[in-house]
Amino acid sequence: MTLSNDKVINQINTAFVSGWQSIKGKRSYAGVSNTHMPTNAAKNINTCSGGRNIQMYFMTPDGRVVHCLPGYWNAQDFYTQAGFAVKLGNLAFNKSISNADRNEKFLDMHLQKAHGHNYGLVEGAKLQGFDVKYVKNNTSDFTRGYKGFVQGVKLVDQVVHERMAARPFLPFEKFDAHEFTKLGIKRYKYDFGLAGKYGSSAKKK
Repeated sequence: MTLSNDKVINQINTAFVSGWQSIKGKRSYAGVSNTHMPTNAAKNINTCSGGRNIQMYFMTPDGRVVHCLPGYWNAQDFYTQAGFAVKLGNLAFNKSISNADRNEKFLDMHLQKAHGHNYGLVEGAKLQGFDVKYVKNNTSDFTRGYKGFVQGVKLVDQVVHERMAARPFLPFEKFDAHEFTKLGIKRYKYDFGLAGKYGSSAKKK
């Protein structure tokens, strides 16, 4: 799990002040899943899966968003992204450059991440089939303009950085999470791990 890694815990305790709030039933974009109890089987999932269920925001002390990680991230990728957020936070308070130059640097840093990241992360950020169908029908920034990529769409982490690039230092209350989290279906209908259901070892009759 992302936050059970000692390296990640040390990073969070050293570089950030943490808080949380529940969005279940309170935000129209929040994801909905069928029952999955702690005793049910676990399942490995790709980077950004469950992007509607959880969003991890990195903000400056005055509440401006520098980065947002939607969904699940493995520990090493989270550690890298959190370190990147620290650099963006430092940029926010760099008084040696103008606001326009600061925003341009913000854009450049996110786009460099979007188009120059390591391929280990790329391979872990593929959309599942039902999410591919959703983004093709409901978004315009996932579609590839040329052939040769997974199922004709970008990888999720690329789109996350591209979307952040267009939102330089937005105050948290103005961050349009409803649009930002359009990364796949809202309701995950599978009962993974429940007897006789999708993902269980039981055979269907």
